[in-house]
Amino acid sequence: MTTPSLSADTPRGRMYRLEPEGPLMYPSITTVAGMRAKDFLQGWYATMASKRALDMYAWLERNPDRAASEISRVTRDRWGTQKKIAAAAPEHTAAASDFGTLVHSACEDWGTSGSRPDADHIGGIIERMRTGSGAFATEKDLRGLVARAEVRLDGYGRFLDDFQPEFVEVEQTVVNHSVGYAGTTDAIVKIGNTLLSADIKTSKKVRGDYARRRG
Repeated sequence: MTTPSLSADTPRGRMYRLEPEGPLMYPSITTVAGMRAKDFLQGWYATMASKRALDMYAWLERNPDRAASEISRVTRDRWGTQKKIAAAAPEHTAAASDFGTLVHSACEDWGTSGSRPDADHIGGIIERMRTGSGAFATEKDLRGLVARAEVRLDGYGRFLDDFQPEFVEVEQTVVNHSVGYAGTTDAIVKIGNTLLSADIKTSKKVRGDYARRRG
């Protein structure tokens, strides 16, 4: 992991210093990128909310004997139900972030030990995350969670086999002095004669701004 003393959360977002105990000088690239307008998210938030509402309706269909009492409860607590539906997108985002942290940890352990983490090892990471930060607290299918992580490790393994990268640094703080921002790269690798900043992503699609953000 990057040296914790080099970064800190502030009212303006995450900031970086150039040396331990030095002054905070540069904003995090994630903070800078987060200031961009994300109009497309409005539609996604609405889609996630409507999907949760439909899932709740489907539950009533599957449990007709409990439908009357559930409808009565919702009628009495409209505000609570609205909050639950509106929370669909933020909860999905938090779950995706936890999953990304899980895969990042497994990849980092792979790089450190030189061998691919097995299912038991991944399960151990999950347990540490649950105990330490409450991650995956509502996850009921832990085997399925491990299986999803292993699929991502399959892809990481193919990258290692195909490109044979030399890992120069892992979880390294990097700074752009010209523009004035900083961040943490998952790894600095050398492939052939080229030195590259590597970022591990667990999403299904590769967005163009993943690369552009690193500048």
